[in-house]
Amino acid sequence: MKYTVKFTATAEEDLRNIAFSVARISGSITIAKNLVAELRTKTQRLEDFPLSGAIPNDRVMMSNDYRFLIHNDYLTFYRVDEETKTVYVFAVFNGRLDYTRALNKYL
Repeated sequence: MKYTVKFTATAEEDLRNIAFSVARISGSITIAKNLVAELRTKTQRLEDFPLSGAIPNDRVMMSNDYRFLIHNDYLTFYRVDEETKTVYVFAVFNGRLDYTRALNKYL
């Protein structure tokens, strides 16, 4: 059975911020749009393989059943609701950041 992938409002905002940042740095709206499209495509595989993401090393995140996907320098954090067969994407951000600090607002 396929799962439904849903981006939270925060994750959608993260994607917008990534697009603006990449467009500003690269000078190309096309590059920014392509990166966001790649990030979205990567998460779509969770429809068939919701547990395919890595488990974070952080104990709190691990105990709250977070998983993450890696694409280039970006991390996409999500949780799976087995009851509703839904994958909730909570955050997408540059992996060069301290992800535990960035995700504290979700725990």
